[in-house]
Amino acid sequence: MISAGRFALVCLILLAFPVFGPVVRMAPSRPLIPGSEAEAAESLPSRQLPEHVEAVCLLEVVDGRPRETVWPRKDLMAGRELAVRGYVAGVTVVSRCPDLVASVVPPGGQPREMASRVLVADGRVTGGGQRYAYFPRIRGDAVSPGERFGLSIEDADGAWELAIRQRGYQALTPPGAEDPAAGRGPGFRYIGSDLEEFRRRGDDLARRVREMAEGIARVEQAFGGDLVRYVNVLDYQGPDNALTVTGQAEIWLYAGTLWNQPPGELGSMAEHETLHLVVDRQGYTGRSAVRELFADLHGFGPLSMERFALVAGGRLPPRTAPPPGGTAVFLPFIDERNFLVGRSGGHARENIDEFCTSFLHTLLYVDRLEANLRQPHLRLEDGTTLDLTADHRTTLVRDYRRSLEVLAEAAGPSTPEAPAAAFFRRCASAAALAAPVCDIEPAGVGVRR
Repeated sequence: MISAGRFALVCLILLAFPVFGPVVRMAPSRPLIPGSEAEAAESLPSRQLPEHVEAVCLLEVVDGRPRETVWPRKDLMAGRELAVRGYVAGVTVVSRCPDLVASVVPPGGQPREMASRVLVADGRVTGGGQRYAYFPRIRGDAVSPGERFGLSIEDADGAWELAIRQRGYQALTPPGAEDPAAGRGPGFRYIGSDLEEFRRRGDDLARRVREMAEGIARVEQAFGGDLVRYVNVLDYQGPDNALTVTGQAEIWLYAGTLWNQPPGELGSMAEHETLHLVVDRQGYTGRSAVRELFADLHGFGPLSMERFALVAGGRLPPRTAPPPGGTAVFLPFIDERNFLVGRSGGHARENIDEFCTSFLHTLLYVDRLEANLRQPHLRLEDGTTLDLTADHRTTLVRDYRRSLEVLAEAAGPSTPEAPAAAFFRRCASAAALAAPVCDIEPAGVGVRR
């Protein structure tokens, strides 16, 4: 998940370098080319180009690789629609106006205002002045889903608008395609310049999409539906990940991940990302009881700065070291690499969001709890192992029950739309069966009906 704080930090980093430098360095790019060498389309009516506008720069993605395309002032004066071969993953306006309002305007959507910073040096193609830039939250995503979107530049004299044409989101599978009888399921969309190459992989693509759709369905069956509307596959080279954004019912997945991960792992990743949306919907990260629980599982003392930061602000200070006295065993225990057979990943110790997500993931496979308590060791994130002792197992059972109780308290009563409380009750019963492993008397779990 991308938190608001992390996103703000990314924006500051991006704007601290000329145009798109930090983004383009992450994959090979072509040299800056003037917009007159790119495709131009029909003329569009608009106010005359303001004198202070020096250039419009687009970060275009073609065949998975980003490249910078610059339309200097002389090319913008024609007032023609700008068209690119691929899709647009970032927009920058260069202007000598210090108080400009520049926005990306998706069709039928809310304008997305562009951040700015002042530059002193003049660029050979772009001129000098202030850069106003917009990048999506997800690296390599399109700034707008449609084939056309607008760029609005507003100053004291009014607004100047420019149309931009790209390859927008394209349907990989329609909504409900993976469960046509029920007429539900997420739609899979492709963002890139070679959809047909994807579709030529036929059965392999269908199998991978099906695994992800089934993973999403397992989560929605347990916690309620309408969590994921779309899975967006980004044909963008470099990253290997799946991501969600707070407040959006979508999953973003990079094409390299789609093809390089085994189908079963893709299903597990889809479950994990969908569970992030459950955590958002339940508001777990803002609940003081969950924050206290996470601090306890880390082993932070009652008067420690780390506990204060977690309970008061919901996050750990940067570069927080584990407390002295050993490893917090419960957090690696619930990582996917340890709890799910044949799976990898998991970083429950990183923050409250990841802890809640990984713990909820274990509940989907709570029948494995007893077997996992009997395993000889845990695999840690750094590649080392931790041997499990009898004391460790006793602690794991107690921490598992407490975590289940704390998160269940936020579930509320079960309804057809929100069946989570009933799911938590089933998990509590299954967790109680693991008690004989450690000779602990089963305890009731407080779940509201």
